[in-house]
Amino acid sequence: MTGSAGKRSAAGIELLGLSRKGVGRNGEVGMIFKNREEAGRKLAEQMQAYAGREDVIVLGIPRGGMEIAFPIAQVLGVPMDIFLSKKLGVPGQEELAFGAVASDGSRYLNERIVRVAGLEEQEMERITASTLRTLREREARLRAGREPLDVTGKTVILVDDGIATGASMRAAVRMLKKMNPAWLVVAFPVAPVGICPRIRREVDEVICLEEEQDFFAVGQFYQDFSQVSDEEVIELMKKAEHCGAEGAKLVVNSRHEQRAEEAAAALRAAGVRAVGVAADISRPEDAQRLAETAVREFGGIDVWVNNAGINAIGPSLEIDFRDFLRVLEVNLAGCFAGSQAAG
Repeated sequence: MTGSAGKRSAAGIELLGLSRKGVGRNGEVGMIFKNREEAGRKLAEQMQAYAGREDVIVLGIPRGGMEIAFPIAQVLGVPMDIFLSKKLGVPGQEELAFGAVASDGSRYLNERIVRVAGLEEQEMERITASTLRTLREREARLRAGREPLDVTGKTVILVDDGIATGASMRAAVRMLKKMNPAWLVVAFPVAPVGICPRIRREVDEVICLEEEQDFFAVGQFYQDFSQVSDEEVIELMKKAEHCGAEGAKLVVNSRHEQRAEEAAAALRAAGVRAVGVAADISRPEDAQRLAETAVREFGGIDVWVNNAGINAIGPSLEIDFRDFLRVLEVNLAGCFAGSQAAG
C-alpha cells in the first residue's frame, strides 16, 4: 500500500510516514520494509529533484548501505560508488570510537573522547595507520580495480540502511566534506527520534522516511535484514558500472500507435534507445507482447513501470457499473498483467 503524504519536520529534513506497520518492543507501532531494495526505492521517490543530473553521485556505505544506494542510483539515473570509513577504537575499549578514518586518509576525531580517554598523539597515529591499512585492503578488494568517483564540486547523496546513534554517519559526513562536494545530502530509511536534526546541522539536506520513538536496532524495521557480503557489494558495483555504461533502453507503450511512436521518437532524438509499441496494458496478451519486445530488442527487462490509469468521475451513485469495471481493468488488472509478463 502507498504511504501517507510526506511532512517537513524541520528545515531541510524530509520525514515520510509509511502505512505498513509492525509492533515495536514496547508495543509501539513502527514501519517495516520488505528489504533494503524496497527501502531504497522508497527513498528514491523523494529524490526526483536529483534525477538525471550530471552533477549527482550516490555513495553507499558498505555493506548494507550499498543495497539502499543501488536502487536509488538506478531510479535517478546517476552514478554510484562506495564510501568507506572505519571507526578508530580506544585501546582496550575498541567499541568506543575516538574518531574515524576514510580510505583517502581523511580523519575525524571526537575531541571529547580523546580527552576523556587520555590518548596521546603518537598512539592515535599508530591506531590510525593500522586501521587505514585494513581499510585500504578492503577497498581494493571491493573496487576490483575501479577508480573512485571524484566528488569535488558534485552533489553527493550519502546513503546508509539506517541510523542508530548517528555517530558513524556524522564521522563519515565530516570526512566527506573534506573532499569538497558542492552539496551534501544524507539519506536513510529510518532513525531514532532526535537524530535527524543533529545530522542536519552538518549537511545541506537530510532525507529520512521515518523517525521512530521505539527504536532499539535498525534491523527491527526490515522483514529481511540479511547480512550483506563483500561479494554482494562487488556485484552491485559491477551492475552500477554496467548500467552507467549502457544507458537506458526503453520500450514505450500507448494504446494509440501514433502516440507510442511519437514518444519513442522524442527519446531517440535525445540519445536514448527506444521502441514504441501500441498495446492495451490491461490485456495479458498485450502485456506479454511488450515483454517480448523488450527481450527481443534489448535482451531483457530491468524495470517495468506502469503509469496507466483512468478514473470514473462523478458521484458514485451515478457512475455506470461498466465504467467502474473498466477502472479496475486498467488500474489493477494492468498492474497484474504487467507484473506477470515482466516476471
